[in-house]
Amino acid sequence: MTLKHLPILTDVDGVLFDWEASFNKWMSPKYPIVNPEDYSINVRYNISKDEAKKYTKEFNECGWIGYLPVLRDAKRYVKKLIEEGYEFQAITSLSTDYFAGVLRRGNLESAFGTDMNCTCLDTGADKDNELKKYSPGHWWLEDKPENCEAGLKFGHKPILIDHVHNRWYNNPNVIRVETWKDIYNIITN
Repeated sequence: MTLKHLPILTDVDGVLFDWEASFNKWMSPKYPIVNPEDYSINVRYNISKDEAKKYTKEFNECGWIGYLPVLRDAKRYVKKLIEEGYEFQAITSLSTDYFAGVLRRGNLESAFGTDMNCTCLDTGADKDNELKKYSPGHWWLEDKPENCEAGLKFGHKPILIDHVHNRWYNNPNVIRVETWKDIYNIITN
């Protein structure tokens, strides 16, 4: 069997799922949001970096991670791409905990109706080592500018999902989009 297209490499949180909204709900009994537009958890909640790492890891390994809502119009256009013969390879800095991975894969399957390939890296891990495993030329979908840069370094074609936390970033080699409809149109044209 030959692939019709190269697999689309994709981050999960902030690209396929709305991790941020769920994390904010989960954190609400613990701390109020102080800086809502800041990407850094420690700045957003005015807590130490160690506390931010601890809470992020705890959230990524709890039951909530299996039930994250789909981001924007991802459900419709991911399914459409799959129907047209595209495959996805998810690369997520979630956790190396086995059950967190099971919950992540289950969330992907229930949201998109397919057993999407998913590589789970440690919480907050860089994606460089994973991205270099793929030959150049793959689409690489991300919400974090540093990971777009890693994609460029390994010859991939990054598409950045627009969020308040990444609006400062501007690289003419990275395509910025608002919606999955935009992604669909770029990939299929």
